[in-house]
Amino acid sequence: AKRCLTHNDFFSLNFLIDEADKMYLIDWEYSGMSDYASDFGTFVVCCELDRAEAEQALAFYFGGTPSPEQRRHNLAHV
Repeated sequence: AKRCLTHNDFFSLNFLIDEADKMYLIDWEYSGMSDYASDFGTFVVCCELDRAEAEQALAFYFGGTPSPEQRRHNLAHV
């Protein structure tokens, strides 16, 4: 996979939502260039998602059913 800017600490405690439901991602100290799927793996593990929740998060991320390659690549980072 191409490397891109990743947060590398991507989980629920680093999301802030204000009164207008605007979301902010904070705590960028570990950010850098990496495989995009590292953020997905961190999110699933740190948020303790079960398999069904991880599948739902993956579908949400891709805006629909991920390809078998996308699914395999992202789940490999869990």
